[in-house]
Amino acid sequence: GVSSRPEKLLTFHLYRDEPFEVLLDNIPRDALVVYIYREETDRLLSAIKQVLHVSCERNKHPENIVPLLDGNRCWFNEKDVVENVIRPRIFEIGWGNPEIMTCSFYEAIKRNYPRMVFMNYKQADRLQVAIGKNKCPDADFPVKKNMGDEKDIEMFIELNLSGELISLDDWLEQKRDMLEWTLQLKGKNKCQAKTRTMEDQLFACKDELLEVTRDTSF
Repeated sequence: GVSSRPEKLLTFHLYRDEPFEVLLDNIPRDALVVYIYREETDRLLSAIKQVLHVSCERNKHPENIVPLLDGNRCWFNEKDVVENVIRPRIFEIGWGNPEIMTCSFYEAIKRNYPRMVFMNYKQADRLQVAIGKNKCPDADFPVKKNMGDEKDIEMFIELNLSGELISLDDWLEQKRDMLEWTLQLKGKNKCQAKTRTMEDQLFACKDELLEVTRDTSF
């Protein structure tokens, strides 16, 4: 049943647009929605690293791809990574803006006009501190746990043409502006213009915090 004292603070991850629409269609008028946003290409590269790291460290391999291990060095064949990991958008690689920030996402905002702000994910510590002062005044904030900072495995990509090993970070940096285009990773999202307009406004704000208003242009 419904709790007599429901939580006043709820957090969750989005994987597609429908739960967001349900949220906006049903929340109380005075509820505040804080959408923590990360630019999609940056998010995509981080997700690729995470999926490959899990494969190296926890022996949890994507289908049709097994890393080669030598001590704390782990490497993958370039073609395998592209065709069996990135193109099919497995695991968290496929939980991004193309699936969430769809036309229906923006229609839900327009339809409901919620109390809502977009926040750059890099500013999440400020939100944590603000909430902590009210909810947990005796605790020390911000509390951080970045799994990426704890990774002690060196990851490499074995290039198809030369067989040379190149660090995963370098490989991703070289490919960052081409992956989404060559593999058509964003093609199903027909409302990218709205997201780009939101990004322009969000990143133009000094505090990287953008309030949704009736005059919002996206």
